[in-house]
Amino acid sequence: MTRLLVAAILCAAITSLAAAPTQALRVSETDIWYYSGGKWVQGTRGLIASLGTSATTLSQAVIGGGYGNTGCTITSTGAGSFNGAVRVDGLLTATGGVVLDGWTIADSTGAMSGGSGASITLNTNKVVLNASNGDATLARDLTVGRNATVSGTATVNALATTTTATVGSTLTVTGAAAVGSTLSVGGATTLSSTLGVTGASTLTGAVTCGGTLAVAGNATVSGTLGYKTPIIVNTTGSETLTAAQSGSTVVCTKSTGATTITLPDPSSSTVGVVFTVVQTENQNVDIVPTNPDGNSLVADGVGTSDKASLATSSHKIGAAARIIGISATKWFVTALSPTCPLTVEPAD
Repeated sequence: MTRLLVAAILCAAITSLAAAPTQALRVSETDIWYYSGGKWVQGTRGLIASLGTSATTLSQAVIGGGYGNTGCTITSTGAGSFNGAVRVDGLLTATGGVVLDGWTIADSTGAMSGGSGASITLNTNKVVLNASNGDATLARDLTVGRNATVSGTATVNALATTTTATVGSTLTVTGAAAVGSTLSVGGATTLSSTLGVTGASTLTGAVTCGGTLAVAGNATVSGTLGYKTPIIVNTTGSETLTAAQSGSTVVCTKSTGATTITLPDPSSSTVGVVFTVVQTENQNVDIVPTNPDGNSLVADGVGTSDKASLATSSHKIGAAARIIGISATKWFVTALSPTCPLTVEPAD
């Protein structure tokens, strides 16, 4: 009787294992099993090779730290759908769509990241991050093959996407952000490094960029766009400017003798470059090109000059001039103070 009972139990177990599974992967606190070749196979500790060629749905997966291997990799050749919490201490890679409805991507320190030293790379057609509070926080880089969509706040170390990035609320990037197409942010945008956008940008909140803001396409700001002019205070009487200093204002403070402002020789790199010169003392200001015989200044009735000066007696204090690179061969110089017009050297 005992033998018959054992045989029945074994038969039932074999039948249960052979039955078609409702999901391709099983995860417990200590074991990982995946269904392959009509049977359940215990997975390796460091790698789950595939979640399947079609969509795989897990109510909860704890991979890596919970399983005891921080180098764990999850690779999906199709779409991956995670309805519960997903913890990955190694690399999460998917070539299809990835939908994370309740997610935690953490390293051993508990910080939100792609793992111990790893970034998170999703080479997907679409990435949707639906965290429980609508926020997405990643301490490391987020790289998306196409579109990146976050329903709430996004906080990442670096953001790179080849097409569109859309954030419903606040976007905070502690590193560089590179967006191949449109960038749309519903709230404030804060970057401590470079923002590069090749398409249109729609930023409805405040924008703070600690590095370079480069937009090759259009930028739309519905709020205030503030600009502060870099100030160069000259006390020596000689200031040589470069094209990289465009937008700067030179404040001349030397109390004895003239101050000479030397411009770079005009070229294609100086087109659009702008400088402002302000005098606070009763001394002359002479504006000259690097080449003293280049005839590269256009100023106050003279089209081929080599020197333009703020030199009107008793009106030098508070005088100012604007300098604009108008072509690859010419600088335009004009006085900003009507009581102190330019004194222009005639053409050679």
